[in-house]
Amino acid sequence: MDASLIVAWLIPEQRSPSVADAWELYARGQDQFVGPPTLYAEAISVIRRFAFRNLLTQGEATAMVTDFISYGISVQNPPELYSRAYQLAGRYNQPTVYDTCYLALAQLLSCEFITLDRRLYNAVRKDFPRIRLIVA
Repeated sequence: MDASLIVAWLIPEQRSPSVADAWELYARGQDQFVGPPTLYAEAISVIRRFAFRNLLTQGEATAMVTDFISYGISVQNPPELYSRAYQLAGRYNQPTVYDTCYLALAQLLSCEFITLDRRLYNAVRKDFPRIRLIVA
């Protein structure tokens, strides 16, 4: 899963039934979420950006960060993560490795990758059948 799923859950205006379904499976222990080391910084940065733009109050943003941290989402950092992410960024013409870190991790762990990022999904879906697009 990537940071977009976290943000879509935490910010009610971005939450859809599909996002709620994914989180419900996680809450019931029927699914596990895992992300690369960038997961926490990316999700919290989006929350901060919303607060900075006055789309959230400081109190709302702080509560969201606290809630997110309390979820205890696992972070994995296999030794090959960054080199694989770099290769995937080149292969799929991505300007950075942020998104491909999630893709590389899913590939290395042989697990499903859940995203709300349609652009990334469209770029890689033919080669990565275990990528799942959730519509917010």
